[in-house]
Amino acid sequence: DEREHAILAAGMSSKIGGGTLELGNPQTSHRMPLPGAAGLTRLAVESWVDGCLGEGTAARVAVREASHTNDFVLEQTLEQIAQDEARHAGLAWDVMTWAAHQGGQTVKEALEQVRAMMPPEPTDSHKSELEAYGVSSSDEMNDIALKNRDESLPRLDAILTGKK
Repeated sequence: DEREHAILAAGMSSKIGGGTLELGNPQTSHRMPLPGAAGLTRLAVESWVDGCLGEGTAARVAVREASHTNDFVLEQTLEQIAQDEARHAGLAWDVMTWAAHQGGQTVKEALEQVRAMMPPEPTDSHKSELEAYGVSSSDEMNDIALKNRDESLPRLDAILTGKK
């Protein structure tokens, strides 16, 4: 999905910019898997940060931008990306919940530590020059990210306290 999203984003950029954009091969890195509780902890934390928060926010931003563009092709592309990102976020919630259950207190404590390190609300603001295409300003994206975070924290807390 992410490869497809990169291709779609390049296409949208080319459409908006009026030129062509070529994608190279992505740079990848490999890391050793971690066994046992360390692996479950990494899986849970990355699922929370990258999936629940990151993918969840990406889905919401794509929904917002799809509803604010005047271009049918961009709207359809963003709606597809929003559906994919929402599915990714849902998978992340499932994986994190499973890892927290399997890893017990060790994993839950790591998630609590990450939760405690949540950054403050952003203060920088930048207006988008591409609003006609539905591209959100930094204020709008920050608001969406904060809403996703605020709605996600009670769900995380329920997992950490065993109420889910």
